[in-house]
Amino acid sequence: SESAYIHSPTCMASLPFSDILFFDQIIGSPVIDPEPMLLNFSFGLKSIPNPDTYPAQGEDAWVTENNLIGIFDGVGSWKDIGVDSGKFAREIANRISINEQAHITCNKTESYLTESLEKALKLSTAKGSCTCTLLEINESSGKADALCMGDSGYSIYRKIGDCIEHLYRSEDLMHNFNYPFQIGANGDSPRTASVTSHSLFPEDIVVLATDGLWDNIYNDEIEGVIQSYFNGEKLIYTLNDVANGLGKIAWRRSRQTTGSSPFSEKASAHGKEWEGGKVDDI
Repeated sequence: SESAYIHSPTCMASLPFSDILFFDQIIGSPVIDPEPMLLNFSFGLKSIPNPDTYPAQGEDAWVTENNLIGIFDGVGSWKDIGVDSGKFAREIANRISINEQAHITCNKTESYLTESLEKALKLSTAKGSCTCTLLEINESSGKADALCMGDSGYSIYRKIGDCIEHLYRSEDLMHNFNYPFQIGANGDSPRTASVTSHSLFPEDIVVLATDGLWDNIYNDEIEGVIQSYFNGEKLIYTLNDVANGLGKIAWRRSRQTTGSSPFSEKASAHGKEWEGGKVDDI
């Protein structure tokens, strides 16, 4: 497993991380005038590779660059024909990082994330495909722009009074059960991705994760973990601690062969039998 508390990362996508869980908190200062609120992310990370897979670093990648964060989940079925889709995921992540460095001072339009993903895909040389989620604070608008492809996604939470409130969950893009939209060989166009914009506030919490998390943990459990790390209005542990707490719950359920899980409920809804969690990188 890997964990890191990130302030100013550089080309993190080149590191061989496997499936990942991001826990992100918005920090900033409210403004009185109509100018966009200046916000930035602080990060916590937990990665628990699936020990049953090869290579050991897993099939996924992540990137943080300026105020952009991204996760990329290599599609596991490629290993059936001897292809490590993790190499593809890491290459796409690295090219997204390079794109972001080149456009650090540019005013970005709503189509920037789509265009950046298209450019990364066009230049990629590795075989495979991946799902992905990109989220960036747009300094021009003061909002967070998000792009989702497949079943990697994010949820937004806000501290209201003494309670953690769930505000939003991105929608999975699926062709069929366990067959997500994806970019890469025989994949989908980046322009089919879901693109959304959000108004965020200081201390909002965003959880980004691959399906290893979402298939194995319920939303009320996420809310409970986040709530447990607050003392009144203050977060009393690091974001890494919170990410670690979420990752542990998902990991334990992924190894269970009985009982229910979000994945088993999805399977049942499609007329398929499944008990317990879904083994995956977390």
